[in-house]
Amino acid sequence: MASNAKGRLQQVTSHLVGQAGSSSSDSIPKIRQVGGDSAGQRVKDKVIIITGTNSPIGIGRATAYQYAHNGARAIYLCDFTSTHLSTYQAELSSLYPSVDIHTRQFDAGDEPAVKAVVDEALAKYGRLDIMFANAGI
Repeated sequence: MASNAKGRLQQVTSHLVGQAGSSSSDSIPKIRQVGGDSAGQRVKDKVIIITGTNSPIGIGRATAYQYAHNGARAIYLCDFTSTHLSTYQAELSSLYPSVDIHTRQFDAGDEPAVKAVVDEALAKYGRLDIMFANAGI
């Protein structure tokens, strides 16, 4: 049953990725904005780490785009798999040039790896405001 569900998920993902337009370098779906902007930039100048950001149709990726749109200072895109991370970094950097976008590949269940990215953010920016543990472990 689990392999059947996994196979169906892969088919749906392939179908969605194959149909949606995106950057010139990849055929990943664009992020859809379903609501209007909030009353202001809610994460202005915040330093953010998000795990589980590699999926083209996932919550982690969509959250990264929302945080960038709402004025984040720096966003760390993290995932166990790095298939799309560089594409997202390029897209976000072109759409939001004032936001520092970093990518890191590691297993979010590996405590020393998580600590390393947190320590890096603290060393570089002197703060960490949001840690979104979105990865499925």
